[in-house]
Amino acid sequence: MIKRYTLISILFSLIIFACTQQEKKKSDLQFSINENLLGLTFQDTMSHLTLRIPKGWLPLSSFDSATQTKFNSLKDEIGFQDVFIDSLQQGGSLMIKSLINIDTVAIGNMYRDPETAFNQQKVWNQIMKSSFYYNDLLIKQFLLQNNDLVSFKLIISEGLSHPIQLDYILSRNTYMLEVKKIESSIGSINSL
Repeated sequence: MIKRYTLISILFSLIIFACTQQEKKKSDLQFSINENLLGLTFQDTMSHLTLRIPKGWLPLSSFDSATQTKFNSLKDEIGFQDVFIDSLQQGGSLMIKSLINIDTVAIGNMYRDPETAFNQQKVWNQIMKSSFYYNDLLIKQFLLQNNDLVSFKLIISEGLSHPIQLDYILSRNTYMLEVKKIESSIGSINSL
């Protein structure tokens, strides 16, 4: 368990270093995109975002009423507009939220102080952040971790008609099996 946690931290540190270098150059990062790990295409015509959903992750409407009720309360509370869940229900989900009413100053404050922005209830043991350009989009990435979950929170703050937040959440137990799906999905992010 500790070795896996350390490995994740080291890998993310390398990504942060690469992203920091790339941000200075304002050039694209390279993502390992495996088409076999990608499923549905998501397009939001309001923000002009397009991305591929991890394979096997389906819209919330595809699930039974108990699962829908559980996630709908979360959607209403936090304001997510779209939710995709791992059809095998192994702890994977993607939640998409429009930040149409949030300005660049507020997004900058989130980036400067992610502890206040995302961890007021002290749910996460560790938060790491990076910022990079990809397909002419400025993406602020936060890796949030605790003993049970790993979350990649991405805020696309420039390059779309308005900011969008993507939350990829994985169970720590399935992280090593699913992380390539997340990388491929992030690599598919683009503007319409």
